[in-house]
Amino acid sequence: MKRRKLLTSAVLSGLAGCSFAGPSDEAAETPSRTDTETPTATETPTATEDESSDFSPERSTPAGDVGRIEAVRAHPLPESVPLERRVELLEQPTSSRGGTLSISLRNTDSRSWYLTLGAPELPFHASSCSGFHLAVDPGSADIFDGCPVGGSAVVRTLDSETLEPGEAVAGERVLATYDVADTCFAAGEHPFSNRYTIEKSEGDDDSRIAFNWGFDVVVAE
Repeated sequence: MKRRKLLTSAVLSGLAGCSFAGPSDEAAETPSRTDTETPTATETPTATEDESSDFSPERSTPAGDVGRIEAVRAHPLPESVPLERRVELLEQPTSSRGGTLSISLRNTDSRSWYLTLGAPELPFHASSCSGFHLAVDPGSADIFDGCPVGGSAVVRTLDSETLEPGEAVAGERVLATYDVADTCFAAGEHPFSNRYTIEKSEGDDDSRIAFNWGFDVVVAE
């Protein structure tokens, strides 16, 4: 697959153009939690810590037990988009690590299509402006007071890839608590959504389609 990236210097505290599409009726079964750990308290960071730390004393400290993910539900795609979507929970989060999501988009057409996302890491990037109390992180979550916590800032880039017939763009992402949330994995339904464009790889302007796509994460009460 041919990957092209354009990196700019702007840093933002959330993804521009986020929207919250409604859930679909497709739910993924999630694995049972077999390695539950009791959150352990750690010392609150002080002003003398390394300035490069992702956390500061002014930020809220997530507290409480790590919730169990009941389901992840992929949002539907427009009928005009020749892609098959999939979101799956691979591992439940614990007090020592974030949960693991697998996310993919596969070309179901007989032609090649060029997919672009206005943020890094296709098919879904680090996001803190959607999901309310949760964040999707491309790396490993930090552990803060017994809670897996993701960052609040992502670098603005353009990520794109040409998908040949039958090919998929896929990746694993860490699901964590947003770093200014006051509850560790709050119960409820947390929506995520990104903005995408897709066009025929031949460069036909009439083929260009812009759309939103994402998923819901349901945390047990």
